[in-house]
Amino acid sequence: MQELTEIGFDAAIAEAHELGRAAFRTKYGFDRSKKFVAVPGGRHIDSKPLISAAAAHSGSSGPLEASDFSGGAATTRILDRFGVPWIDQSRLTSILPVSISADDSVTNQSVWWVNQGNNFEAAFSEGSLWASFHRSDGQRGHLDWVPALEQMKLGDFVVHYSAGMVRGVSRVALTAVPSTRPLHYGPPSPYDEGMLVLVERVLVDVELPLADVQPLIGPRIGPMNVTGTPGRSYLSPLPASTGRAMIRYLAGRSETLNFSSDLDPSPVNSQLPPGITVTDLPSTSTRRAEQTYLRANLLGHYGPQCAICGRILPNELLVAAHIKARSWCSEEEQLNFQSVAMLACSLGCDALFEKGFIGVDGVGEVHLSPQLELSQEDAVRRLQGRRCLAFKSDNVSHFQHRWDLSFRS
Repeated sequence: MQELTEIGFDAAIAEAHELGRAAFRTKYGFDRSKKFVAVPGGRHIDSKPLISAAAAHSGSSGPLEASDFSGGAATTRILDRFGVPWIDQSRLTSILPVSISADDSVTNQSVWWVNQGNNFEAAFSEGSLWASFHRSDGQRGHLDWVPALEQMKLGDFVVHYSAGMVRGVSRVALTAVPSTRPLHYGPPSPYDEGMLVLVERVLVDVELPLADVQPLIGPRIGPMNVTGTPGRSYLSPLPASTGRAMIRYLAGRSETLNFSSDLDPSPVNSQLPPGITVTDLPSTSTRRAEQTYLRANLLGHYGPQCAICGRILPNELLVAAHIKARSWCSEEEQLNFQSVAMLACSLGCDALFEKGFIGVDGVGEVHLSPQLELSQEDAVRRLQGRRCLAFKSDNVSHFQHRWDLSFRS
């Protein structure tokens, strides 16, 4: 066995996070782990490719091959030596029944199962759950899903299922609000009004086959139909002890949860007055989840174009810029996504608008602050007099508020 180091393991874990679970194990020539899975930082990593990569990053002659080390207990001893948490996926059925203590932070939270198809990757990354108010064929379905979304509480857990596997776990970061169809939820249709919940990912790159889950959730229970397979329902509650035990197991902790997330794992909405929702909470993760959806919503509505300079750019270069400063927005204004915000490019327009060096007047024209000392040839100078693409009748007051508050006239 080649020498392994903590630095090597840190680098291997970082590489696994960057590549994703499947691409990482493919790079190092291993199949998916059926037994031991490393779970550092809330991400699942197959154990053998992790050790192979750690050897390569430890300054040795290269990654380990499958023939260079044995699996089983030898693998877990290596993980233990370097403080890498792991789970034995083959013992999943042994987690039930489980004892939940009275002071367990998960006790008051529900666990939901969401069936997702081709949009799993995008929706999970975006952190959104959405269902239409209406269904075109008149059959049962969406009208049942919307009430389920409305029942989700802040801090509830969500088990994400797609293509025959449980693929991730998240927690509710924004309770249900009315919203138009997000990006990645199918093409526009006459049924684009619906209900949205935002979630914060807490376990990523999970690959738990349905066959391993079925012994825990019997037929006709939660999402399962009479044959013991997921039915057509989008969102279903799991039995409390089953759901909590499954999540605790997947997190690699037998007693407590310790997710790599800014979201406080304790119930955080218990002190909220009636009618006040999560957008009022001083939570970093909540605002990040809101920002993620806000950006995706604007991309879906306007396309990848900066509202100030008009350039069509890669999505990664566009951010959701609040027209009216978020701290000054009412709850209703915060949730009116397409009026309270616009897409601005990270090549300069977002910072210039945020710092008051760019303003938009009462007819939608862009103005540059006289405090900007730029040459006539500078690209920023060309913004003067452009019409802001996000300007419309229902956000005139938002632009005016920003102008009065921060434009450097």
